[in-house]
Amino acid sequence: MYLTYTKKKGKKSGYWYQIPAKIAQGKAVVKLPLGATHYVFTLIDENNYIFSPVVDNKSTLDVSYKL
Repeated sequence: MYLTYTKKKGKKSGYWYQIPAKIAQGKAVVKLPLGATHYVFTLIDENNYIFSPVVDNKSTLDVSYKL
């Protein structure tokens, strides 16, 4: 599980970074990097399929997604 994020600040395109998220109590949890403007969790399964759920709690620097 990863957090994929960008610091694009209004630009139409930008570089996307990826950092590992931790799994704790049935949730993927990560501290949002300073300056991140857009982000999504990314899960890659054993078949290399990518799943990216929508994150809805954008008002905090600690983001989580219930698995």
